[in-house]
Amino acid sequence: MTEEKDEYTFEELSPKAQEKACENSRYVNVEEMRFWYEAEYYETWLNEKGAERGVSFDVEGAMDIKEEYNRWWFEIEKEFEVEPPEVDKWILATPTPKVFGFINHYRLFVSNFEALLEKKKKWNLNTIDAEIESQKQTMLSFLKGNLEGVKIALRMDCGDKYSTHRQSSTWMVDSINIERTIEGEKYVYDQEEMVWGSYTTYDDAEYFSVDGLSLDICSEGGTDELQAQSVSDNVFKPIFEAAVYALAPMFKEWFDEHLDYLAQSVGKQYDYLISDEGIGEWLIANESEFDKDGNAI
Repeated sequence: MTEEKDEYTFEELSPKAQEKACENSRYVNVEEMRFWYEAEYYETWLNEKGAERGVSFDVEGAMDIKEEYNRWWFEIEKEFEVEPPEVDKWILATPTPKVFGFINHYRLFVSNFEALLEKKKKWNLNTIDAEIESQKQTMLSFLKGNLEGVKIALRMDCGDKYSTHRQSSTWMVDSINIERTIEGEKYVYDQEEMVWGSYTTYDDAEYFSVDGLSLDICSEGGTDELQAQSVSDNVFKPIFEAAVYALAPMFKEWFDEHLDYLAQSVGKQYDYLISDEGIGEWLIANESEFDKDGNAI
């Protein structure tokens, strides 16, 4: 007669005893919440995704993961900044941004675009859709062709908390630097603290310079002034408006999408960690021992 063992590994238990062992340890993997979701891990993941797109940002501990009524989300309790070091690489990573479908949420870089929308609303003309689509493509082509070397910082305004004020949260341009060398002269537009100062309009009189000299001290009526004004109006202002009115909402879409993915992955990870498979793997890895009924020894 075989002598009955006093101690069993998880793998040696009967299916019924394994089920009991799992039930007794159901939440062992998630009792210490930060043990399994580690917000810093997800911040690192998001930064890695950002780096692939030429974006660098740090939430500085502002991100937390929460669950309520079986719904997971990332909660951000303060505003933070993101700086695409080279906007051309950033925009090229999304050849057909979905944000162009939400045409009322931002301004396209096309003159009288708002008037076009009003015309469509008033007359309900479906033929205008083709013109709107054409203008979307005009904006996208402009972004791809003219943002090389532009430096821009975006700041998110999420109200009290991002998760609870998601629809009203916005990304805004906080600062922008545009530099171009044209016919041997260096032109610069450098505007900072646009969010805090509520400056969202192009102002060449204050922020535009030619070889270090502001526009207002160029020779009055001279060729230099006319040339500088032409560059400002025809080169720099369009770049400024494209960045301010398109890049920020496009980044919001990208940011929301990646946080959605992370929130979904948290839910999936949690479900796995409390599953029989996940608990069984944990019990085996920890060389846990049981009696024949699946009770821990």
